[in-house]
Amino acid sequence: MKKFRAFPTVVSLLATLVTAGLATAMNILGREGFNALIKPSFQPPDIVFPIVWGVIYILTFFSAALYFSAAGDKTAGDGARNTGRVTALYITMAVLHILWSLAVFVLVSPPAGVAIILAYIAVVVLTMRSTAAVSGLSCLLLAPQLVWLLFALVLNYALAMLN
Repeated sequence: MKKFRAFPTVVSLLATLVTAGLATAMNILGREGFNALIKPSFQPPDIVFPIVWGVIYILTFFSAALYFSAAGDKTAGDGARNTGRVTALYITMAVLHILWSLAVFVLVSPPAGVAIILAYIAVVVLTMRSTAAVSGLSCLLLAPQLVWLLFALVLNYALAMLN
């Protein structure tokens, strides 16, 4: 039976809350400029975005907490090196999410948003691959984020073409 590890769970929760808070702040700060953009016809209503991102934040938190709790049981040799890599990947995902919010909402630059989302998708895929061996569930919990980012890529590309 896997042992629950409080420290990685608390750190994962705090990191998720900081990421969500910063991204939300940028969304609020840049809302006026973003609202002035021409939107594609397939853009969902505004209410969809906080709901989807709220679910993604929760799933990402559980993904990280499960991975780091499971990795604590497997920290010898390659497991320890992989834990450092996965930590860097989760941090990179958070940074890219914040940068995307900055680019699209504050700077109102859909082309920059497209570039950032491409990198973000690559990092999510790498994170999924890196977590799978230690915690299959941790990997699967990131799948909705990947699907949403693929949709966001199409949406951001359309915003870039229309503006």
